Amino acid sequence: MSDNLNFEYPPIDPILSQINDLQVRLNEVALQTRLSSQGDNSGQINFIDDLSASFNKIVEKLREREELESALIESKKKYQLITENISDVIWIMDIKTLKYNYISPSIFNLRGVTAKEAMNESLEESMLPESAQKAKQRFALLYKKIENKELLPNLCDEFKQRCKNGQIIDVEISTSIIYDENGLPKEILGINRDITERKKTELALKESEEKYRLITENALDVIWKINTKTLTFSYVSPSILKLTGHKPEELLNLPISKALPADSFKKALQLLQDKLNTPYNQEFDICERFQIFSKEGEPVDIEASISFFHDENGIPTESLGVSRNISTQVKMEKALNESQARLSQLIERQSIKNKQLINQLQYIYNNANGEIAFFEIRDDIIKFSSCNKMWAESIGYKPEELQDLDISKINNKAVSEMYRRFILSAVEKGEPIQEYLNWQNRHLHIIAIPIKNEDSDIINTCGSFVYDITERIETELKIQETEERFFTIFNNNKDGIILMNIETETIEINEGFYQLIGSYKSTNNKTLFNYIPDKYHKSVVENIDRLRNSGSAPTFEIELIKDDGTLIPVEFSNSIVTLNQTSMILSFVRDISIRKNMDKMLAQIGIQIENRERRRMAADLHDNVGPLLSSMNMYLSALSRKPGLTPYNETITDIQKILKETISSVREISNNLSPQVLQNYGLTAALELFFKTKLKIINLNIENNISNLRFEEIKEVMIYNIIKEIFNNSIKYSNATQISLKLDCVNDFIFVEYSDNGIGFDLEEKLNSSSGNLGLFSIINRVKNIEGTYKILTSQGKGFLIKISFPVHILKDNGKN
Repeated sequence: MSDNLNFEYPPIDPILSQINDLQVRLNEVALQTRLSSQGDNSGQINFIDDLSASFNKIVEKLREREELESALIESKKKYQLITENISDVIWIMDIKTLKYNYISPSIFNLRGVTAKEAMNESLEESMLPESAQKAKQRFALLYKKIENKELLPNLCDEFKQRCKNGQIIDVEISTSIIYDENGLPKEILGINRDITERKKTELALKESEEKYRLITENALDVIWKINTKTLTFSYVSPSILKLTGHKPEELLNLPISKALPADSFKKALQLLQDKLNTPYNQEFDICERFQIFSKEGEPVDIEASISFFHDENGIPTESLGVSRNISTQVKMEKALNESQARLSQLIERQSIKNKQLINQLQYIYNNANGEIAFFEIRDDIIKFSSCNKMWAESIGYKPEELQDLDISKINNKAVSEMYRRFILSAVEKGEPIQEYLNWQNRHLHIIAIPIKNEDSDIINTCGSFVYDITERIETELKIQETEERFFTIFNNNKDGIILMNIETETIEINEGFYQLIGSYKSTNNKTLFNYIPDKYHKSVVENIDRLRNSGSAPTFEIELIKDDGTLIPVEFSNSIVTLNQTSMILSFVRDISIRKNMDKMLAQIGIQIENRERRRMAADLHDNVGPLLSSMNMYLSALSRKPGLTPYNETITDIQKILKETISSVREISNNLSPQVLQNYGLTAALELFFKTKLKIINLNIENNISNLRFEEIKEVMIYNIIKEIFNNSIKYSNATQISLKLDCVNDFIFVEYSDNGIGFDLEEKLNSSSGNLGLFSIINRVKNIEGTYKILTSQGKGFLIKISFPVHILKDNGKN
């Protein structure tokens, strides 16, 4: 084939014309033969008849061929018309040479190249490298299947092709195999279809779906779906965690009757019923308020916008909702309603007192809580524009009497001059002015506000507001009395109280504080930090900074330096108070020595009880369970010697192995619960026994300088458990290859230093985390329970080091110091 489909065949009509001529001449010969009188000519006549019949058959065959060829030409013309005008590109390639035999002209519309140009291109020229490589892999697979005589597949795949103008397009290529008359693969038939727009649409759809997913997963509002038949959640967006503390999977398939309080569930059922009673083609979108239970069981106020999905019968099958947290809004509305209620009560009481006045004032004046007047200014003349009754009565007039009256004409000249001065001063400055006056046994706050004309930008109007602040002044006097009572309480409180300015400089100290520190010496030149050890300064500064920033700070415990240099534990709390219109810091200091001693006693009692129970459980395992297991082992040994049980000897041997392992485990558990060697021989012996079996699993470097010292049993047990727990943590989590342990005793203090070369961790993150740090807190609490101090040094990739020191009472040394 070529790049054009041209069909040419020899014409049938001339051949038929010649055959017709031959038939006419043959008929003439037959007629002459029949008319001839010479001899017997029947043989010639039969031959001519047969020849004529053969010619007729040839004509019929030729006419049939003519009809078939005509139909074939018509069919091929239609095929050529389709291939030349279809938007897809049709091509035929030789399966052996991979050379094109035909490419439809539509290649020009697809890539801007002619069919002839395309037939001379290689795969690398027409495709991007990745697509060309993929096509070659497909052909290699095809060759392999041909060699193996396997069934050849029809393929459809996506490729990237180059256009003549350099544009890259996405095409979908479908291929099938054309076989020859012997059933062997001959050619590859391919159809190229431009899917660039489809790919863009798919990409846009994917991006849209991704945006939708991001919106649903990160939106503050909660998106949910509920099955209207089962009344259970079928979808809940991740933002439910912020709203209620629930994870989405915790609410899926949960009945809404359990997720909503009874009132909200009842409202939801009523709304669903209303929807069912509403015609399908009538809109029924809902925006209502509900409550939903948080994970802690507390109701959370929400506003939900709800729409419905319907089946083919118009029956709602699912409801789609968007909920937002309106708890703050509800609280504000509640507070506003309460405020409005209180305001209404105040207005009502004021209305009762001034019923006659309220009936005469206009709306704006009715809501004023002071004297209001407006003036028109023309040059030096100031006239009343309007005023409320309070203003008019304050100078002995009625409001209607002052309408358009020159202010200089009022009876009280002193009042006239005062207001003229205020108004003219405000107009001159072009901005509001105010002044506080003591006028006729009243404390007044007067404000004059110049008003510019919107058109001319000239001040020709001025407003005057007069507020009677007598009550406020009296209130300030009452506050002063309150402050005096505060100082009475301040000076008589048994707790220590320090009054400081905002810079933490001491202003006042009460009697209770003097008794707390045991000194009455002058403290005027001291600050709070003079009474607190250096190690607490940072915590106190952070507490006070938090107090300054947020207005509140938590109570915490520190130590206080007494006058004799000793330390006492105290509970320390700060608050901000206002005295003489100045913000100050009020610090309460409470002695908690008794409580601390009680906590210490309780901790020691708890440790003693724990150790006693550990010994009891260890004894029970050793004295009861151990002998029972040993007896069972003896019985099994006796059974194994009986001739009748010989076939079961292997099973009995396995059971004996399990029993031996169980006995060993019981001994190990008993020893871990309460090591007898610790109780009988002390810390050194117990640690040597503990680490004896651990030398096989890790490199240990132990330096023990306390020898056989014995001290309080509680502290021996606690420090043994601390070291064991630290070691177990190293083995489990640190990936360490080297562990070092050092013990010293100096001046009735035991010093423990433990380190490993493991991966370490972020100490601050661990201490501030709400989970995953129980072991660390357990170690710290045990150190505190034995009156010890600790220091931990660790970070990511830097190993782990802990130093512990605690006081002891030496009981005996077995001959060594």
